[in-house]
Amino acid sequence: MNRSTSQQGIALLIVLWVVILLTVIASSFAFSMRTETQLTRNYRHHAQAEALAQAGFYRAVWEVSQNPIQRQWKTDGSVYLWEFEQSQLLIAIYDVAGLIDLNYADKSLIKGLLLQFVEEEGQAQALADAIIDWRDNNQFKQLNGAEDPEYEQADYPYGAKDGFFDHISELQQVYGMTKSVFAKVQPFITVDSQKSGLDFAVASKAVMLSVPNVKTELVDAYLEQRQQAKGGQMIPPPFNIPSQYLGGNREKQFRIIVNAKLPQGDKFFLDAVVVKATGIAQDFNILRWQQGYALALPSDFEELTDSK
Repeated sequence: MNRSTSQQGIALLIVLWVVILLTVIASSFAFSMRTETQLTRNYRHHAQAEALAQAGFYRAVWEVSQNPIQRQWKTDGSVYLWEFEQSQLLIAIYDVAGLIDLNYADKSLIKGLLLQFVEEEGQAQALADAIIDWRDNNQFKQLNGAEDPEYEQADYPYGAKDGFFDHISELQQVYGMTKSVFAKVQPFITVDSQKSGLDFAVASKAVMLSVPNVKTELVDAYLEQRQQAKGGQMIPPPFNIPSQYLGGNREKQFRIIVNAKLPQGDKFFLDAVVVKATGIAQDFNILRWQQGYALALPSDFEELTDSK
């Protein structure tokens, strides 16, 4: 091999290495562009879904600003499908007066709610006791409850709060509470009514069945009467139960949950509590606001596809 041939071989290797290097650079650039394009698309879809959820929120606010007798949507947690700009929203409105307040409700009412969503009565009793131990300001344990020693023994990184719940999501920290049980009970609880009793004119069936010794037949009959009263634009009749479970001031605070879904499948969730502004007709102030992709929504809320 002469010197010229050797130099040609070296030149060829250099060219090949340059081609490979340029290919790698071009591939990296193309990948970077695809990534940036996907990020831009995701950001745009996120913004669209967020705007859609806010539109659903203000649609719900408009609904509760109407005369209660003339509303199209109930405020007992019924879920409604609203189609808007080729997208879908699931919207539920809860009058806070019809929700069980974790800080004030009697233990029997809390247990009655839990009984509907756990397999054993013992589990419901233990959770109800643990809730009372969480919210009371002492270290005296309920019979089946949990104070600091029980949390420590179960390797919780904290103990019983011994103070009121600040938000319903805090219930997930209570000894023995699971994500699945929380998802099922959270549509029916609040920390905002500051009442031990309930206004059954706006309460859901699950809340009514939480009252000890109340039969399903009685609740179904009352719900039918309530619906007939609404159809006739009349005030709902009273619910005949012990007075200790009665209370609350309806038409003051509302919890609004929205699940917005774009045609391409992107979702955005919103969970808020609004309170009527004092002395200002049809005006509301936002008391609580949560939004995002991963809120702890009511069980099955994402799967509903029709109004009820």
